[in-house]
Amino acid sequence: MTKEDAKNILSYKKVSSTPKRVALLSVLASCGRPISVAELLKKVQKQIDIDLVTMYRNLTLMSSVGVVKELHLQKGVSLYEYNKGDHHHHFICKGCGYMEDIHDCISTSITEKALKNAKRFTSVSDHSFELFGICNVCSK
Repeated sequence: MTKEDAKNILSYKKVSSTPKRVALLSVLASCGRPISVAELLKKVQKQIDIDLVTMYRNLTLMSSVGVVKELHLQKGVSLYEYNKGDHHHHFICKGCGYMEDIHDCISTSITEKALKNAKRFTSVSDHSFELFGICNVCSK
């Protein structure tokens, strides 16, 4: 994603396109996969001076308007990815951390079953679904 694309996306979402937000979004989009804040910080700092607090503040803002997705995975570490607008989930290797997108969503059947058994819930507004296993490289 070019910086101009990042500016247009932020503008469309009515978010001010500061140089730090533009750099952050363009780096996230160019990664093509979810990444940790530590990894993201290193990559963004190659383009612009940014501190950790500013990065978290901007990730929170962009997540609230749907430009960025925050993934809460095992080990208590959040990962972030650019929200391309396609609904997907992830395979995650427990050996090396490699991730692969799953584009088929089976949440409808799971959601219906869960709601039938729920005591205090009548609807689901969002969901997250990840499958953990061992990739081909680690299984050799």
